[in-house]
Amino acid sequence: MKIPYDDILNRIAERPKWWLDGVPRYDDFRPEDATIYGRRVLLVHTRCVCGTDYLQGVEAGQPEFAEMIARGTVGLGDPPFACHIVGNGACSDFATTCREIRVLECWERVEPRALQPGEREWKRNPRFEVELHDWHAT
Repeated sequence: MKIPYDDILNRIAERPKWWLDGVPRYDDFRPEDATIYGRRVLLVHTRCVCGTDYLQGVEAGQPEFAEMIARGTVGLGDPPFACHIVGNGACSDFATTCREIRVLECWERVEPRALQPGEREWKRNPRFEVELHDWHAT
């Protein structure tokens, strides 16, 4: 279970654009906002069991990352503890897992010495921007 951030969510009328480890984020997703030292960052579309959709940022640094994607999961676990505020109110917020639907963005850090003039530190890798497990069947 994630920590509830009702104190933030109840003070800001705008719905968060994405979440990082259950923390609401209100600016557009940027990989540098999801990690300090990590080499790969994902933006994943997920859905709580109550039907509330979330975009979750996650650092994907584990060595078995490519194998996990091939199996159709990134292993996010719990959804944010916010369905009672940003969702339809039908969830108890004690969901133990979320359905991982799709990797929307995959960003990989580029070594500074490999950067070309004008390039950013992060590059998209569409190879890992894929549908995840068959959540329609559950």
